[in-house]
Amino acid sequence: MTKRVWTKLRSLLVWAHRWFGLLAGLWLFFLAATGCFVVFYQEIDRALNRDLWYRPVAGERLPVQRLVEAAEASIPGSYASFANLPNRPGEPFFAYLAARPGSDVEIPRKLHVFVDPYNGEVLATRVFGAFKLDRLHFAQLVYQLHRDLKLGNLGAFVLGLVAFLWIWDHFAAAWISFPNPRRWWQSWVVKGGARGYSLVYRLHRAGGLWLAPVTLALAVSGVYFNWNSEFRAAVSWFSPLTPRPHQTAPRLEEPLLEAPVDVDQALAVARRETGGAEADRVSIMPQSGLYLVRLFDRRDISIHGGRFLYVSMEDGAVVSDRHARDGTLGDTLLAWQYPLHSGQAFGWPGRLLIFAAGLVICAMVATGFVIWAKKRRGRVALAARRRAAPRTPAPVAIPEPASRLLQDSRLAASFAPEGPRAQPAGRSRQGGGRAADRSAAGPRVPKGTSKPRISDR
Repeated sequence: MTKRVWTKLRSLLVWAHRWFGLLAGLWLFFLAATGCFVVFYQEIDRALNRDLWYRPVAGERLPVQRLVEAAEASIPGSYASFANLPNRPGEPFFAYLAARPGSDVEIPRKLHVFVDPYNGEVLATRVFGAFKLDRLHFAQLVYQLHRDLKLGNLGAFVLGLVAFLWIWDHFAAAWISFPNPRRWWQSWVVKGGARGYSLVYRLHRAGGLWLAPVTLALAVSGVYFNWNSEFRAAVSWFSPLTPRPHQTAPRLEEPLLEAPVDVDQALAVARRETGGAEADRVSIMPQSGLYLVRLFDRRDISIHGGRFLYVSMEDGAVVSDRHARDGTLGDTLLAWQYPLHSGQAFGWPGRLLIFAAGLVICAMVATGFVIWAKKRRGRVALAARRRAAPRTPAPVAIPEPASRLLQDSRLAASFAPEGPRAQPAGRSRQGGGRAADRSAAGPRVPKGTSKPRISDR
C-alpha cells in the first residue's frame, strides 16, 4: 500500500469514527451507564425490596402447582405462563400471568405476581418495566430502558443499528490507533508526563484498545438481542441452528389450560431424568402442550441454568433434553451471547469486568467529545485567520517552455537590461582581443559592401 493510499484511507476512517461518535455517542453513553446498573440488577432490586425478596421461613414450601393457582386466582381470567421457583430459603415464588383465550380480561405484558412460598399469600404485583419510580419498579424500569429505551420495536431497531455500526467502528478505531506501525506499542500506554489534551487523547486511545475484545463482544450481543431474527438468519448461513420443540410442535386447537400433568409432576419427571438436578424456572406453554423446565448443570454459563428439558402436558413424556451449549457451532454461539453480555459466563470476575467496561465506555464517549471540540475550535480559528489575511495577487505563471529556456544562463543574460556588463573572468585572455578589435574597427559594414580604404577617407 502506497503512502498516498494509506493517508487517504486513514482520513476516511477518521471521518467515519468521528461521525459515528457524534451520532451514536450519547446512545452508547446511556447504554453503558444503564448497563453498569443492570450488571447488579438483581442485587439492587433485592436491596430495594427486602420485604418482598426475603420472607420469613415457616416450615415447608407449598407445592408449585398450589403457588401457580394462587397467582392465577389473584386475577380471574388469567393463567400462569411462567413460574420462577425459589432457590434459597425465604425467597418468594413469582409467576407471569397472561389472559386466557376467550377471556375479556386485559393483562399487561409481563405482569409479575409474587406469592409467599410458605402460605400462598399474594405479596405484590408489578408490570416488568413499568414507568414508575417507586422502589418496587425502579430496578426493572432501568433494565427495560437498557433493553429498548421503553420504545418497543422502534427502540430495539435503533439500538440494534447502533450496535451493528459499533461493530464496524471497532475496526476503524483500531486502524487509526496506530499512526506509526513501527511504534505500535506507544498506542497502548499513557505516558506519565502527559497533560491536558495529550492526556485526554491518550486515555481515549489506550482505553479503547485494551477493552476492545470486551466492547466488541457487547456490540455483537447487542445485535443479537435487538435484531434477533436477523442475527439467527446470519448465523444459520454458516452453521445450522437446532430448532427447539416448542418452535416445531403444532399448535393445539384447544390450549391445555387444565393439563392432565401438572407442574409438580413435570418437575418430578425432570429431576428423575437429570439425576436430581435443581430446577430454576418453568415455562408453561398450553398452546403447544409442553412444559419447559430449565435446570442447573455443571456445564452452565448462566446463573439461571442451561439445561432445557421439555415434558408433555398430556402424558409426562420427555420430549427433549439438551444443554444450551450442545448442538452445532451456531447453537453454541447463541448460547454464549447473554452470559457474555452480562458477564455471568465468568462469575463475579466477569460481572465486574462488564461493569468496568461500562465505565470505560462512558469515559471514551466523554473524551471523544473533548477531542472533537478541541479540533473543531482549531479548524474554526484557522478558517478565521485565513479570512482575515490580506489577499495578495497571484504570481504570474511562466509558460513551461519559457521556464525551461530561462534555465540557460546564456539566454537569461539576454533578458537583462541594457548597460555596461562586466566580462566574465577569463574572457580577456581568450576572446577579449577579438572583441577589442571589433570595437576599434568601428561600426560593422553591411554584408555585400566593401570596406573603405584608408586612402579614401
